Amino acid sequence: MITTRNILAALTSLALAATPGLARAEQRETFNVGGAAYSYVLPEGFCLPSGAEEVALAKEVAALDKVSVTHANLDRCGSFGEEYTHIKTPIQNEPVKMAKPLFLALIARQFQTADAQAKMDTALRNVEADISKSVGEENVLKVGTPQFGGLDKDCVYIFLNLDVQFGTETKKGRASGCLTVIDQQFFSVNSYALVESGLTFEALKARSRAIAVSLTKVTAP
Repeated sequence: MITTRNILAALTSLALAATPGLARAEQRETFNVGGAAYSYVLPEGFCLPSGAEEVALAKEVAALDKVSVTHANLDRCGSFGEEYTHIKTPIQNEPVKMAKPLFLALIARQFQTADAQAKMDTALRNVEADISKSVGEENVLKVGTPQFGGLDKDCVYIFLNLDVQFGTETKKGRASGCLTVIDQQFFSVNSYALVESGLTFEALKARSRAIAVSLTKVTAP
């Protein structure tokens, strides 16, 4: 059974840097979760890390998240950390044993309670502290109060405002997460962008949803 711990872990995995890109004709990428393979359509204009430096940097960023596993890091081609999407699962992973519509409705309802908001606020402050400790600098990331972004048949949506420190400069960012279930596996698909890009929460929400909808479990031949 999925627990509040797992729900909070997925919510707090939203952390750093349009309309959704049109997918190339079935250009799918694959990753593994607990021995099971999943694939998704790579949006047009987005690239996976390439080259030793990018791959190493992507691993460093993923390691900052202490509650989730990052299975895919999709950046706008030619950039890094400015406009991107992560596909994540909780580190303490458990199968979702209830029907997807019921589970998503449960998350949406729970998210909007005062108790859940308080727990998430505490968890997000811990995320901020973990990242500061990992990079050796104070106030590297400040996360605003999560906002409920809606519910449909595919996802529960979460919106976050972010302040990210780049040297002596603070950049404001936005994030929109889609929380979803594919074959009893819980995923968060989180899209990020700097505010200066002009991308809205709704644009990021649409991108997260498009990638989430393309997620599928790969069956053995």
